[in-house]
Amino acid sequence: ADYLVDSVTMFNRSDCCNTGMVDPVVTCIKDSANVDQQTYTGLLPNWGTDGGTVTFGKNAVCDSIRIELVGVTEYLQLSQVYVFGRALLDTTSDCTAIPSSAPSTADVL
Repeated sequence: ADYLVDSVTMFNRSDCCNTGMVDPVVTCIKDSANVDQQTYTGLLPNWGTDGGTVTFGKNAVCDSIRIELVGVTEYLQLSQVYVFGRALLDTTSDCTAIPSSAPSTADVL
């Protein structure tokens, strides 16, 4: 499914491992290609705060989101991630939006 993504809000861990989430890069991906990429600058805020938010452009249509630390070999340590946007309609369906003049004879479950 494809989604029009407005923003991604991330929360750092608040326990032992909260110092490594600096400058996380968030990438909007569609069909394995990068559509848009945003970096949260600085140390990601801990859970219990407003978190750290990146905002995408108006045409950020994605089927997945990737969060990474570029140039770092440590594990990615996140508490929570929220992706805000909306699902796009599937326009490849055989269904029509306009009813036909003849009623359907198919069984309805």
